[in-house]
Amino acid sequence: LLTRLVADVESLEGFYIRALRPPLVAAAVTALAGLLLGAIDRRVALAAVLLLVGAGLFIPWATTALRRRLGGRLVACRAELQVRLLDQVQGLADLLAWGRADDHLDGIETCSRELVRLQRRLGWLAALHEALVGLAASAAAAVALALAIPAVRAGELDGVLLPVVVLGILAAF
Repeated sequence: LLTRLVADVESLEGFYIRALRPPLVAAAVTALAGLLLGAIDRRVALAAVLLLVGAGLFIPWATTALRRRLGGRLVACRAELQVRLLDQVQGLADLLAWGRADDHLDGIETCSRELVRLQRRLGWLAALHEALVGLAASAAAAVALALAIPAVRAGELDGVLLPVVVLGILAAF
């Protein structure tokens, strides 16, 4: 009973860390960035908040959808490899007696190559996610500059605050 209770508590902690906390932190950072940038220029703050929300929703959704398909195939491939390796260890005498050891090793090698290929694709997806976040941050900084430079020229915004705006947006991402 105690083991089950500890396992339930650990699963709830995992839920909090993986599912609940990231959106809450993202919402808090977006709100804080919007408030701070709003004190400087409302148009820049609105653009920053919209880009933060758009990037915060679209990028994880898109990469998770792609990763989910690969994840299922990865689990199946890993399970098949484990079964083949277990068969190799437990049935080595039979494989040698029937002359099928080389064929079985070829199957293990093929499955292992497929597993490495799938892991490499998951690595590419993680890199794509990071690249898209960097691209969104750069786009938000460029939009902020495009909105803030005319305000500086018109005297509505102090020029010293221009780097604060850009760095604030980059920090929010």
